Amino acid sequence: KCLFMKIHVFPYSERPETASMLYGGKIDHTMKKSRADILKSISNKLYSGYIKKIKNLDMYFILENHDEKYFYGTTDNYLKGFISRKSDDQAGNIINVNIENTRNNKIKFIENNNYEKHL
Repeated sequence: KCLFMKIHVFPYSERPETASMLYGGKIDHTMKKSRADILKSISNKLYSGYIKKIKNLDMYFILENHDEKYFYGTTDNYLKGFISRKSDDQAGNIINVNIENTRNNKIKFIENNNYEKHL
């Protein structure tokens, strides 16, 4: 069974000179916002469920950019997140990680002890 990880939600907005401008039964801004908020809430629940399901999964993580404390990057299954920075880390390296925790849909990864660095 395939599940959604996330829903990209954006309310419809009319564009000049399109066929949809001629349709009746328009929904007011308040209703559009309410429906978008409901979908965003569902998306957050789906995302949390997905993260719980893969929490112990080994993933490759490419180190993309950093600040003084963290490296930011993307896993092989397109999850964005961050990991504590070590002095020998370099952008472009690929390491093996697991999810350490999440807060406000931000993922903190922890390096696996059995990782290999790749260039």
